[in-house]
Amino acid sequence: MWLMTKHGFYSIVRKEHDEFHIRSREKLDIENLVKLVPLPGAEILESRTADYHFRVIVGQKEVMAVMEFIGRNIDYSNFKSCVDNTPGQTHKPYHEIWGVLADSLGAYGSKGSNREKFVDKGVMSEHQQHIERTYEEAKRGGWEQVLSMWRRTPSLAQECSRYQKPSSGWTFLHQAAYFGHEAACRELIRLGAAVDTLSRERQSAADVADERKYPALAALLRRASYGAESLWSPPKEPNLLPSSNLLEEAEERRAAGAMCVAYGGGVVKIPAGARYFADSFERTLVGWHGTYNPPCGMDSNPVVLLHGK
Repeated sequence: MWLMTKHGFYSIVRKEHDEFHIRSREKLDIENLVKLVPLPGAEILESRTADYHFRVIVGQKEVMAVMEFIGRNIDYSNFKSCVDNTPGQTHKPYHEIWGVLADSLGAYGSKGSNREKFVDKGVMSEHQQHIERTYEEAKRGGWEQVLSMWRRTPSLAQECSRYQKPSSGWTFLHQAAYFGHEAACRELIRLGAAVDTLSRERQSAADVADERKYPALAALLRRASYGAESLWSPPKEPNLLPSSNLLEEAEERRAAGAMCVAYGGGVVKIPAGARYFADSFERTLVGWHGTYNPPCGMDSNPVVLLHGK
């Protein structure tokens, strides 16, 4: 029997009438089990020539104790997300395993679909490796360090805002929502992260915030959301800034440099020094026909003036 848990990955087999081997491929996993579950007299045995390098030999009573412990300590609503944020376990390939099973046995009403293939294990560019390392830091909750890196390297921040983990479908925004980090969420939205992006389990960042008991953050994320068909939907190109129509939040700004803002499938160009208006996420407010100074409605009248701006 295979057991995939937040404490480790185990294989349990029966060798004799009352002799069970609880095995693991990594020593930390079996050490976790011995620390957490009373297994009187259990000794960790190691063999580098065996399929599983580490094991303890116990009786059926101890196996039942292990199973009871695992059952009593299920404190998560999403196993893979839990493992993704458990020190010492984040490298486990459970997303890939889930993908194989979903493709073979079916998931979300389909079976054997042409789903996205696994992450290419071949050569990865240095730039892509940098993004991957940054993602791992975000997954560990190191958001202050991530934000610091983004301030030092704006191009990295832009690329990260568009990144989606192939195996899980999670984005940096999902990770920020998981940790309840509002500042990181706001920065990603400012950069153009797509708030509506769904993970492989059909979760948005707002759904993750709800699941993690951050209702105010979930509401904020939903307020920032635009559908894919919206004129103000976030751009896929990392060099373009997002636009917004949250006109009631309008605050006047001056462009520190030339800006290229996505709107309606095109680009609104704002020269350095020009006045524009931004919402509370610092996204550029764009009105009908690409107007921005000020944004105008369908009748060509300034819209922000209606709100006292």
